[in-house]
Formats: sequence, C-alpha cells, structure tokens
Amino acid sequence: MDQFWSIYGDAGNAMPNDFVSRSESATPALGNQRIRAREPVGRSFGSVRGKFPSQKMGRMIHWESQLERDAVYLFEFSPGVLAYREQPFKTYYTLAGKTRRYTPDFELTLANEELLLIEVKPMEKLQDIEEQRRFECIFEHFSAHGKSFRVLTEIQIRQSDLLDNLRMMMRYRCKPLTKFQRLRFAEQFTGRDAISFDEVRILFGSCETVWMLINEGLLICDLKVEVGAGTIFSTSAKGDSYEDFLF
Repeated sequence: MDQFWSIYGDAGNAMPNDFVSRSESATPALGNQRIRAREPVGRSFGSVRGKFPSQKMGRMIHWESQLERDAVYLFEFSPGVLAYREQPFKTYYTLAGKTRRYTPDFELTLANEELLLIEVKPMEKLQDIEEQRRFECIFEHFSAHGKSFRVLTEIQIRQSDLLDNLRMMMRYRCKPLTKFQRLRFAEQFTGRDAISFDEVRILFGSCETVWMLINEGLLICDLKVEVGAGTIFSTSAKGDSYEDFLF
C-alpha cells in the first residue's frame, strides 16, 4: 500500500474524455465548486454527516464522516492547497473482470496547479485484503489517466496537536486584525528571530490576538506541536507560513 501515500504522481492538467462514465459527465473542476458527483449516502445507524464553513472555498463543504471532517481542516489550512471540493466526479474502473463505479472523496487543486484525488478511509478497513485490492485497481486506473491519487487514514489526519491548533485557528479566523494591531506588531517584532507566545499576549492583552496573528501568517511555528505559553514563534518578511501540506 506504500504507493498510495505519495502526494505526487504523474499528474496531467487535462482529464481525458473517456475518464468519466459513458453516461455521466464529470462535474466542472473550478467553474462550479458547489456541484457534487453524488449526494451523501443514506443515513445509517451511528453515521455522522455535516458541513464545514470553508473560508478558502467561500461555501459549506459537505463531509460524510468525522474522519472526513478532520481531513477538511487539513485541506483548509494547508497553504499548498489552493482549492478543494468533495465528491468531484464519478469514474469507472475494472476489478476482477467487472466494471465498478468510484467517486473520490475529495479533489485538491495544488499550488503547482496539479490535481490530487483523495480517499479518506479508516486504517482498520484497509487491513481487509479485498479492500486493498480494490484501491490498488483504483490507483492503477488513475495512474493510467495521469492522475495522482492518495489514501489518507487517521494516521495522517488525526495528529492530535495539529487538529487542536487548527480548531483554535478556525475559532478566530473570521476576526481580522485591525490596522492598529498590524502597525503595533510591525513596530515591535519586525526582524525578530524568536518571539514567545506570552510576549505577544502581554503586548496585545489577549490570547485571541495571538491566534489572529497566526492565522494571518505573521507568527510562524510548527503547528504539529501544541501551541501555548511556551511556544516560540518566528516571523518572515517573505510572507512564508507553516508548511505547505499538513497531511
């Protein structure tokens, strides 16, 4: 299964005409991000579905499991992901001599303009031999059409400190910095190599402003480590922020 963990494969920009169903066409890639290739599966006992308010996409993103919801946090805050959409299109592949239908969970548009197709799946389900064979066929199908495909499990998605930090960033994301806050930050910290969480908190009088500065990319740290009183930040005149891909 190692081949599925590679972010980059042979990716082309155009989707061949025979890539999608002969009777159903693919949904528009970026022209209409609201259209999904299918509606959510029927509700079953214990299933959880919901919507994520994406600032990056300017709309609600539908998720069909809590693991998908957590994956959306990673797509939303990864600088290397320019856009993403759920259930982007239907395609058909062959397994054991039979034609089968498959819909990726997500399609990501990366900063290098490549497309990355994502399946979100609990690791427990990937232990099944038949499921492994199914995804091997799907991987081969996409590779044959020049598309990159990756399976994400809770191992890549649920890095506890990272998700906790992203939830905090989400909490303060809709609160923009004022012009005064930006000027004060620039006066005090421009050119500084190391700035402590408490130093910023004391200057602005609240933890809220610290998180707002992180959201703006003005304070940079490793988001995979708990952000708190002991965190040391750096700044970047180039506007660099946290790593491009958080998964």
